[in-house]
Amino acid sequence: MKKKSRGVTLIELIIVISLTLVIFGAALTFWIINNRSLTKADLQNTLQTEGKDIEEKLLKVGTESKEITSIVKFPEDKEVINEKLGSISLDSDDKFKIKNIVFNSSENISEILLDGRTLKIISSSGEKVLSKNVEELKVKPLNLNQIENKNNKMVRELNGFEISMILILKKGSVTVNNPVSVVVKLRNKDEFVTEAENEGKELSDRLYRSIYRSQGFKEIIGLSGSEDIKDKLLSDLTLGDKDELQVTNVVLKQYDGYNITISKSDKKLEIINGNGDKSTISNNVKEFKIIPIGIEKKDRKTTRFSDLPGFQISVMLSFDQGPNNKIYPVNIIVKFSSP
Repeated sequence: MKKKSRGVTLIELIIVISLTLVIFGAALTFWIINNRSLTKADLQNTLQTEGKDIEEKLLKVGTESKEITSIVKFPEDKEVINEKLGSISLDSDDKFKIKNIVFNSSENISEILLDGRTLKIISSSGEKVLSKNVEELKVKPLNLNQIENKNNKMVRELNGFEISMILILKKGSVTVNNPVSVVVKLRNKDEFVTEAENEGKELSDRLYRSIYRSQGFKEIIGLSGSEDIKDKLLSDLTLGDKDELQVTNVVLKQYDGYNITISKSDKKLEIINGNGDKSTISNNVKEFKIIPIGIEKKDRKTTRFSDLPGFQISVMLSFDQGPNNKIYPVNIIVKFSSP
């Protein structure tokens, strides 16, 4: 007589299921931890590479610059380059948040701008995104403890800054941050003639105060002729190697309905307000140029000066220094405001 085969009991089935669940849970936990580690390592590698590129770019821009011409504080959106340190609220680490900082060299002007979480560098050669993962942008005056009467020290008189930011990248539940810091020391100011430097600063300040709320071009007169060229295509104009255009007259529309005119005659540069009042801001101007910003060469055939969201003013001052003339550049970026 055959024996009946014994089936699996309920207890045995429960034991097998329980062991399977334990093994599956352990494997899943190991996979999650391993996946998180791989994700974290990948994010860290991305941010480290991005941070290194930012450091190299900022260091290059800072090293080539002789001065900083603009610093806009965040979130107040306030220009502080001509403010005293004592009037600026510093953090406990002597830093303050900024929206942008503008470097001026003898050849170019470069603006480092934080737009939301996107860090950009804007120059006459165009606009380049450095990162889309920047949480904040800060600057710290160098050697603050060694500055005598620091509360009365103008920001633009400082010889250098530490520029720092936090890069943050998220993927799923993994968040990685990477601090980036660059020390920028400006060139020895003894390299530049004091007269030229002072006049350049005054010219820059007066131009900025006069036109910073401009809304667009009213008229542009080139170096040769009296024809208004603001509505000509950029591709039809004779631009220089750096897309610059020499001009004698630029009329800008203002928010209050008036116009501001910047006019060059011989070596004299004048500002004419909406009432027709003239003010001479320099008698040492060798060249007066405007440069479109943020426009790639491929777009020149469809872009006019009147279409631009802003432009760069480039003024070359020339001072008689014996057998040689001393050249001092002044560069200002103007972004048109909305009507």
